[in-house]
Amino acid sequence: MLDAVRARGLLREGAGEQEVVEALHRYLTWAPSRLLGVALADMVGDHRTVNQPGTDEEYPNWRVPLADGSGTVLLLEDVVRSRRARSLARAVRTR
Repeated sequence: MLDAVRARGLLREGAGEQEVVEALHRYLTWAPSRLLGVALADMVGDHRTVNQPGTDEEYPNWRVPLADGSGTVLLLEDVVRSRRARSLARAVRTR
């Protein structure tokens, strides 16, 4: 996947994690679909796996708070103010 993104000139060698996420989302804008979704976890850098199978006792999917890449819990206001979220939004808007 990363080779395809690089072949389109959307990603440089040695890019960091945020650059990779933005490049992958930019690549999605090349698809002919009319709708493109961006996960909140991608917008803030949350690395935890969501929607794991199991019960609420094994892994409480439905009550895991949104957090950034360092595990700091975020509120919606934090997402709106986030540079990372704004940068990813710009990435999918500009093609």
